[in-house]
Amino acid sequence: MEARLKRARGELNRTREQTDGLRASSEGLARALVEVRSGSALLAQLTRVAPRGVQFLTVQEIDEALTFEGRANDPDAFGRINVLELALADLPDVRAEQVAIEKVERVPLPDPPEGSPIVNEVTFSLKAPLKLDYIPSIEELRELDADGMARRRAVLSEIGLLP
Repeated sequence: MEARLKRARGELNRTREQTDGLRASSEGLARALVEVRSGSALLAQLTRVAPRGVQFLTVQEIDEALTFEGRANDPDAFGRINVLELALADLPDVRAEQVAIEKVERVPLPDPPEGSPIVNEVTFSLKAPLKLDYIPSIEELRELDADGMARRRAVLSEIGLLP
């Protein structure tokens, strides 16, 4: 009788360990499903924060950070770039204290329009490190028109894999 009880407890412990492992794996997969950045949500977010007169030439996610190259129009191109830096730092998924302008350069336009006060363009690059543990809320995803991600997040919350 005692031997059967010992075997049963051993099986129970193994089953609990397997269940805990599966739960951790499921939670990890669920987290990964909603941590993947939605390209459309990112574009919507950037459209909202980019000041008028700023154009993105490239946006990439490299080494856990968004990197931007772009240009800003005069007058006040440097001010526009500073506003962009502050707006990016204010995003919930960005590590605000580490957002940095990496390069700013005033470049003469090759053929400025006749009589135009704008004869230069200002190019820039900046980096916005991301909060890797940030998971957007369902409401945030809906505001960014990331409806598929919002539905996925809602389902994972309903089944208890995400808070």
